[in-house]
Amino acid sequence: MEDSREILKTHFNEIISITFYGRSGSIFLQSLLDNHPNVVTFPGIYLQSFSDWWNLNNYNHSSEYFEKFIKDYSVLFNPEESTKNIPGLADFAGLTSNFHRCGENLNESIIIDKEKFIDEFYKIQSYNEVNNCITFFKKIHYALAKTLNLKVNKDLKIVYQLHSNVFNRASFLFDNYTKNYFIHMVREPVLTAYSMSKHMKDIETPNIKSILKTMLNFSALPGQHNNTRAVRLEDIHLKPKKTLKKIVKFINISWSETLLESTFLGKKWYNLSGSKFESGFNINIIKKNKLNLNDFDKSRLEFLFKKIYSKWSYKIKKKHILLDYLYKFKIENNFFTYIKNRIFIFKIIYKLNKTDKISSATNLNRIIKIL
Repeated sequence: MEDSREILKTHFNEIISITFYGRSGSIFLQSLLDNHPNVVTFPGIYLQSFSDWWNLNNYNHSSEYFEKFIKDYSVLFNPEESTKNIPGLADFAGLTSNFHRCGENLNESIIIDKEKFIDEFYKIQSYNEVNNCITFFKKIHYALAKTLNLKVNKDLKIVYQLHSNVFNRASFLFDNYTKNYFIHMVREPVLTAYSMSKHMKDIETPNIKSILKTMLNFSALPGQHNNTRAVRLEDIHLKPKKTLKKIVKFINISWSETLLESTFLGKKWYNLSGSKFESGFNINIIKKNKLNLNDFDKSRLEFLFKKIYSKWSYKIKKKHILLDYLYKFKIENNFFTYIKNRIFIFKIIYKLNKTDKISSATNLNRIIKIL
């Protein structure tokens, strides 16, 4: 058996975590990185709440954790399996990820060779060995890399679909041996707001206050500003090669033509269920013309997000007078919610127009630097 302590001190010591801002293409970016020769990644969002799963269990040995991992994460070996035992995931996440309709002929599934994966794990793990969360996390990526016949060396990096920008889920990544990079996928803020409300299945009576509060309080994880960059989804679709070259420079991997292909485990992937069924780059995904908002609503939201527009170099149309915000948004139809929303909105407008001091909710220094 290989000396796991020595291997994990010198290998897998760089982790690239991808997170999202609304629905902004984080899984798409992961699919572009998937087939790079210096990258190993578990497909999609399966491991997004890995630390939550780890903390729910309380075993004496890592082998017991691994047996539970194989059972709970059975979707890794069959995308049609239930994911109800994985915290933070909706059931049947493999199907909603379209991992059962992949490959050139749509007849391949995104699956890991279970027997080989188990065999490779036990080559680096003795039965009664005790690991912490980050060590176990690195070991399952080692087993995956070996299963996929990747060259395991110091250049091989883990790409982790952390997905949610939540410190409690990411804190296990911070140890003395690991260098972390965070790529935060962003999208035009008005489109993000609409997409977020739609994803919440709240489009009939959306809580504008909740959406605005979430988006305006956006920031890098504590202490991680220097190694975090935002990437605009629009840039990936409109300028893929130029944008991806910036990304690989930031995460310190070489250029590969595989970055221009959308895959998982090397198999062609066709986007999430409910999205347009196609693989790769698509300029239509970044258009706003199908939003269930009129132009007046769009421009009002743009002004409310003007600090974010400025930081991420999005264009804003015009400033509005205070009376414009007394009118309801098209997607509002509850009077009491309307009143709560207006109180919050007028507070934002007051802060936006202060020239001497900007509140923490709209402070440019809290917004992640664009790559």
